[in-house]
Amino acid sequence: MATVQEINAKVSRLIATLLDRTREGKVKWERTVSKDRYSAGFYPYAVTIKRFSPDVIHASPAYSLDMLTLAEGQVNELRMENDPGQGDYDILKEIFKLAQESPEYVEEGLDTLLQELESR
Repeated sequence: MATVQEINAKVSRLIATLLDRTREGKVKWERTVSKDRYSAGFYPYAVTIKRFSPDVIHASPAYSLDMLTLAEGQVNELRMENDPGQGDYDILKEIFKLAQESPEYVEEGLDTLLQELESR
């Protein structure tokens, strides 16, 4: 069984690799029902990145990365949260920004608008 340090090292490696692959355009992020949450699928896993306010005192948002899997009918979740200045905060922030600005959303929005306008 892996130690806490080994698990933490793997989590950091996952976050760094996810950022690299997102920058390379190899990870397709999709919007969820929340404007501050994006998801990428890696069957049977899903990864979500979320921006949230930890509390009213902190002006800066926090970010979380969740790894979800469906195994034997159960959803298992691993959550990594970072407040400003902690751990992988800057990397999570950049992943969120890249997911939010993904060109697929621009094209998807243009296609939807064009389809709606052209059908009138």
